[in-house]
Order: sequence, then C-alpha cells, then structure tokens
Amino acid sequence: MTTITAWSSKPLVRQDIRLIYRTVRQRMAEHENTGTLTAELGTLTAYEARVQAVSTWPYNTSMLRTLLVTVLTPLLVRAISGILLAASV
Repeated sequence: MTTITAWSSKPLVRQDIRLIYRTVRQRMAEHENTGTLTAELGTLTAYEARVQAVSTWPYNTSMLRTLLVTVLTPLLVRAISGILLAASV
C-alpha cells in the first residue's frame, strides 16, 4: 500500500489543476456549462497552497527558542559556574 503524503501529492494536485483548467477553458470557449469544475479548481488551488505552505524542516523558531531557554541555558550556566568555582579555589 502506498502512502500519499502532502509532498508526494503535490505533483498530482498540479496535474489535476492543469486538467481541470484546460477543461474549463475548453468548455468556456465552446459556450458550454462548466458545472462544478470551477469550484473543484478553486478547491484544488487552495489545497495546493496549503501543501506548499507545509514546512520542510520539522522545527520552528518558537520550538527552538523553548529548547534554548529550557535546556541549553541551564547547561551553559552550570558549565560557567563550574569554571568560576574551579578558578576561585
């Protein structure tokens, strides 16, 4: 079974958008009813925008800031205090 992720579906969505867009243009040129194709086109375009907005890196600045404050800062303070205590002895 193949798992479709946001990134693997990106080319498929683009392909569907192109197909629907061509069909809508063709029907409009022939003065035919486009039916629900324009709504589908809008939905796929919005979905594509959401897929493109997905971050490729799993970390964001808020998470990194939290990591720095809660983990790295206490370790740094401990290391500096150990160095200062060793120097004063």
